[in-house]
Amino acid sequence: DTVLFFEVLEHINEDPMGVMERINACMKPDATLVMSVPNAISYKSLREFLVGMPPWTYWFYEPDLSHEPRHCFEYTPVVFRSLLTASGMSIGAMRTIFAYSTIDAEQDTLAIAESLGFAARDMGETMIAQCTKATEGVPLRYPDVLYSPEGYYRNIYPRLQEILQQRFEHHRSQQAVAERGAQIETKPAPSDAPAPEAPQHEAQLQIRELLQTCEAQFQRQEQLEAELQTVQQEHGLALEDRDQHRSWAGDLQAKCQDLESQVQQLLFQSDCRLQQEQELREQLQQTQEQTQQAQRDQQETRAWADRLSQENAELRAQVNELLFACDCYLQQINDPQRCVRVIRERRFRWALDRSKAMARKTPVVRSALRPVYRSAKRIIKRRM
Repeated sequence: DTVLFFEVLEHINEDPMGVMERINACMKPDATLVMSVPNAISYKSLREFLVGMPPWTYWFYEPDLSHEPRHCFEYTPVVFRSLLTASGMSIGAMRTIFAYSTIDAEQDTLAIAESLGFAARDMGETMIAQCTKATEGVPLRYPDVLYSPEGYYRNIYPRLQEILQQRFEHHRSQQAVAERGAQIETKPAPSDAPAPEAPQHEAQLQIRELLQTCEAQFQRQEQLEAELQTVQQEHGLALEDRDQHRSWAGDLQAKCQDLESQVQQLLFQSDCRLQQEQELREQLQQTQEQTQQAQRDQQETRAWADRLSQENAELRAQVNELLFACDCYLQQINDPQRCVRVIRERRFRWALDRSKAMARKTPVVRSALRPVYRSAKRIIKRRM
């Protein structure tokens, strides 16, 4: 809901926008960020500049590693606003704080700053801002003002030149007003002229007061114009960011449409593959059914062939019996004794064949019937 982030970002050496991206990610929608950083254009920086020192707040290399590191980068109000906008924040309030001094104690330094077009309220050494999360994720990951020298000098530096020219004109106008006031004050009176009368002296005082009032109003007007230029510059940057975001949104929309078309194609291909798979399954099922039907037909054919073979064997046996009966009948007619002997031999051979078949299946019976076979063979030979 609320993130407090004080006096840390200036110590980040590598990727400050990466830190802001993490802050944006951990914030809920419409959450609040309260953040402060040192002001690089504060009264302290101007004092350091006037005495020939680096215009920084804290630049010292501390040999003691337990001390916090030096400032890697110090932000100005323009850069700070750009950073917050690029981080997806909506600035609700922003000001500077005189944390180590007061405005009354720094009147001389602030007078020099005002002569250059800077307002005293913007010269505090600490900037603090209250922001609200406006977008999910950072809209601009690498702003030119922090990451790109080429982008800074191509896109931002030309706009800063307009502000620089305004500062020059403001300073020249103040110098001109000061010179006119000095000329009025130091203008010598003619030696032969009489002493100025009291009404003329009062008129000169009124003129001086009017000039001072005009000068103050002119300074106020120039200050308002400078603030207006700053607001217009921020508005222009916001418009550029908006246009860039719109272009990004268009690109993302086009990519989304391409992805949707690709997804539709993949879904269509998947449907075709599923339909082909269903057809193959149906064909496989039909093939399996045909195979099972063929197996059943084959079994029926084998059973039918077995029945035919059995019937054929029975018919052959019946034919053999008929032939044997006919033969016996003929032999009985011709030689009745021989017919009786043949019938006995056939019956004996039939019994012998049956016993051999049983002996082949059972080894014990085979060894027991082997002497019977031999004696039977001898009997058959003697009878023959």
